[in-house]
Amino acid sequence: LRKVERSEDIDNPAMEWGRRLETPVAQAWMDRTGHSLQQASTLFHPSHPFIGGTPDFLCTDDANLLIECKTASEEQLRRVDEEGLPIWGPAGTDEVPVDYLVQTNHYMGLTGRRRGDLAVLFLGPRREFRIYELHFDRDLYDLVVERGVEFWINHVHAKVPPAQDLIPTELVRGYLAR
Repeated sequence: LRKVERSEDIDNPAMEWGRRLETPVAQAWMDRTGHSLQQASTLFHPSHPFIGGTPDFLCTDDANLLIECKTASEEQLRRVDEEGLPIWGPAGTDEVPVDYLVQTNHYMGLTGRRRGDLAVLFLGPRREFRIYELHFDRDLYDLVVERGVEFWINHVHAKVPPAQDLIPTELVRGYLAR
């Protein structure tokens, strides 16, 4: 609703600390990969300027790679999805929570990059750092853009609050199962 000036930005301590720790997480990624990064600017879809995003970092020595930096509690490593499967897989895989997958894929679509590393620092006694490797999925990107256009027309312009789950998890899982 912020788009129609009826709501304030929502923030919480987890979001605040996630932003504060982006740079150290990016530095850990650079230390482990040997690549260099630059902060990204906000980008917009060429046909739909109301659809945009700001990736965390772009790799400066690999034009096909972007980086998203996340922090999560160690407790999240034990979480499972509706089917009882862990939401986080081993490092080096693309087994990440659906919302992070959709976000990173969206940024790949906006930038034209074909790979997105998700650098994650799990906070807790072990302070585990993992890098996940995600690859661009055109069908998923097109679905997100399509739903974004529908959202803009049906909710922002119409000033009608949306349903909570805009892109059902099972729909995204269907694309991933291919």
